[in-house]
Amino acid sequence: MSKGWRTMTASEATELTLVAQRTAIDEPQTVAAATEYPPWIGVDLDGTIAEAMHPFVPYTIGPPILAMVEKIKEAIADGYLVKVFTARLGGNEDRDKLQRLIRAYTKKHIGIALESTNEKDPGLIAIWDDKAREVEKNTGEFLDKPQQVLGASFKEITGLKKMPIKVAAFLKRAALRDAMAKCAACICGGCIEHDKLAAEGYSEEGFWSGEDNAASGILPICTTTGRIGLAWRASDVHMGDCFGTVGGAVKKGMTQQESAEAELKEETGYGGSVTMHSAFVFQSGEFRYFNFLGTVGSEFSLSPSEKHEWETENLDWFTLDEIYQMMATSPDEFHPGLIALFKSDGKKIEQLVGKS
Repeated sequence: MSKGWRTMTASEATELTLVAQRTAIDEPQTVAAATEYPPWIGVDLDGTIAEAMHPFVPYTIGPPILAMVEKIKEAIADGYLVKVFTARLGGNEDRDKLQRLIRAYTKKHIGIALESTNEKDPGLIAIWDDKAREVEKNTGEFLDKPQQVLGASFKEITGLKKMPIKVAAFLKRAALRDAMAKCAACICGGCIEHDKLAAEGYSEEGFWSGEDNAASGILPICTTTGRIGLAWRASDVHMGDCFGTVGGAVKKGMTQQESAEAELKEETGYGGSVTMHSAFVFQSGEFRYFNFLGTVGSEFSLSPSEKHEWETENLDWFTLDEIYQMMATSPDEFHPGLIALFKSDGKKIEQLVGKS
């Protein structure tokens, strides 16, 4: 291969060969150990995958470093499991939220939602990091060559003709879990691009609309914690891969508010009490989008109905300050309508979260 990657040393190849051979032995203990620690490459986040930001802003990731993005894609295409290896997860109380953010970021820029961790395990075979130096094993000596991942095939490295089934299955699942033969919207019967019935729901202005050529949505606000729920729109929806409100076309026989409440329950699974506050109305020609600020007593997690699983990837809760910082540093990760809502009703949002 001519990708600038180094081939494993003889000792490294021997070690991995032994691991692979132990994996192939059909004994419960060795099989369990092998599947517990599958081989993986750890890639640093800030300064390696994404540009490091100064000053550092929590829950915001810098622009992607395209050269590294391509290297990661090549590694995945060659069958390697890649994880984001970042110190951000160390001691972070909102670890789950940060991991969801990293998955959304890598799905958008790399094409696959990568796992993330701050912990090494016996399966780690290489680290890509802007701060690391390669050390020769068992000598304590630095190596002049930059640390790179192995570039040979599994057969060349291990001497085995066939990759053990357990390892192959794990790598295949990791590489393909986010790739689908059909888009998720098609599977649920609501794909705007492929479904004729869905396409008929587009307004003349190019917006997804319903009753009275309108759509509506909710921005959830928890009055107990003072945090705001932002939905990460799936890539299969119109203007996806960004934060937005929870909403959709106004349903037949419903008011804009009733429809927005129904969308909230369908897309997030939340069926509790919500107090609705009218907010910014976007208009383009005859089309209108009615925004509502929906206050709730407690934060809730994403648990959509089966037919609506494809519309929203994540729902995370942020403080108002965090959202303004994210909008300032990564405006392309916010739906234009959501930015307009904050500009128009920022004071009202401040009052509802208890900042004024």
